[in-house]
Amino acid sequence: MRRDHDGHTTYDESTDESQGVELDGPDLAGFYTSQLHDWIPLSPYLSDSAVRLYWIMRALVIEKHGPVRKLTLLQLAYMLPRKPVAAGEKAEPSGLGRIRDLMRMLTRERLLTTPEGEEIKTSSRASAASRPLRIRIHDRPASGYDGPRNAFALLDAVKGPAAEAARQAIAREAEQKAQKRARKAEEAPGWISNPPGWISNPPGWISNPDPGTDLQDRVPPLSPPAQSLRSHHELASVRPSVQVVDADVKTTDGRTDGGGGDIEDQEHEPAGAGGEPATAGAAPEKSGSNGGGAGSGPSSAVRPVDLTPGVEVLRAIAAEAPEWTITHAASLRDQGRTATGMLDAGFSPQEIRHAILARPLPQPLRTTVAAVVSRRLRDLIAVGPSAGVQPIPAQQSSGTYDPFRRATDCQDDEPTPTPASWAERRAQMAAEDGGQGRYRPCASGDGMTCPHDALPGRDLCASCLGGERPTCANGCGKNVVAPGCMCITCAAPPAVVEMGDCPGYGGQPCGRAVVTEGLCARHKIDAERDRAAAEAEWEAARDAAVAAAQAAEPAPL
Repeated sequence: MRRDHDGHTTYDESTDESQGVELDGPDLAGFYTSQLHDWIPLSPYLSDSAVRLYWIMRALVIEKHGPVRKLTLLQLAYMLPRKPVAAGEKAEPSGLGRIRDLMRMLTRERLLTTPEGEEIKTSSRASAASRPLRIRIHDRPASGYDGPRNAFALLDAVKGPAAEAARQAIAREAEQKAQKRARKAEEAPGWISNPPGWISNPPGWISNPDPGTDLQDRVPPLSPPAQSLRSHHELASVRPSVQVVDADVKTTDGRTDGGGGDIEDQEHEPAGAGGEPATAGAAPEKSGSNGGGAGSGPSSAVRPVDLTPGVEVLRAIAAEAPEWTITHAASLRDQGRTATGMLDAGFSPQEIRHAILARPLPQPLRTTVAAVVSRRLRDLIAVGPSAGVQPIPAQQSSGTYDPFRRATDCQDDEPTPTPASWAERRAQMAAEDGGQGRYRPCASGDGMTCPHDALPGRDLCASCLGGERPTCANGCGKNVVAPGCMCITCAAPPAVVEMGDCPGYGGQPCGRAVVTEGLCARHKIDAERDRAAAEAEWEAARDAAVAAAQAAEPAPL
């Protein structure tokens, strides 16, 4: 130290004999830093992947170590992962097509150009791989850039619109709360405890939600009147299992005015065992009526179903095919009343059985079994019974019928040759056919109509003969007409799906049955083995490229 002419102490290196100190920079362990201008990540014209690729390329160029860095597009693809991965997973490289698209975006914003300032043009052709790309990296935007220049300018620009949007949101929320309070004040009391019949009286939604082929039309489920051959009474209404809203009744809010309610299909019970009509107290369950009249008050116990002839036919069908069982008492009573009226009108139990079991239940089943039975009975009523149809009169035939014989060739006293009558032909076909179609109705002698078919060669069914109903020969346990027969479900042929033949693999034709993915088992194994070999070869090439790139990387200073 020494003093100047003003008496101040100044440093003199020649006289410095203090202890020396050496300063060393922090150990970066390979973590370097690079500068990035604010406008680049804030630019609305660049994607996140484009900004990341630019940052990687900008970090590879260090001014003090030389402005030129040589590498390939594939190395850039490995430096930019295709997607984020979890810790411990291996990142997959981007495709060359993605790298070219991102470079075009950066070129459009003038961040990448040729050394002459021209636009960079890339190509995926093999001939372009031999021509290296000369790229110059820029930090400033092109002239005419109208985006934000820095983060502070962008924040100042969004403060005003953000505050206005927040103010509008608060005002809108306050207005909605005020409207909600006003609606609550206007509502009549008892709204929560007495909703307008929505739960207790759904307007026919369960009973007839358009269940497909069996309920295609949506007319009210009442059958057209059919005249009986004996009593000339109208048939009972055919309705689904639950309530249906009458179109003529004025729809209210679910309450009744004390005189009837909204439900159209009030129960009309059949006559009891003693000949007296059912009382009004036997109302259907869950009527949903809040007023007076029949059916008001709590639901009563389920009334047993009377074994009418129609109910016996439906139960016999359910014994043969359990999936057609109607478990709802009111629904079984309704459909049994309809079947009884059909029997009085001239329909046979076999006609009713065929109308119901000729087609299986719709799949998926979107309605009740009673609704499907109702629709099929209604279709049969529209066709009419076959009992009153007179057969075609038979004509006498002479010798063998010759269809090419002219009428002038016949003598005056010779009858006109005609083919066999339809009655004879039908009897012949019934004798030749097998399965369910060859059986005749049971001719029970107790004065009641039996819904079963007679055994082959007999006039009575197994039940009327004092025996037990035969079961399916397939062992499923369902009742059938005669011993040795199978039920409808077991007799249906299984669906066969043809998958085709194997076309071969690797230039070798095959022709075996296809197992999966269009190939047989042998060629499927060959394809999987070739695929694994191709993936291993690709991974080896990738590792070699990464190793070459790391070897060409200069050592850190």
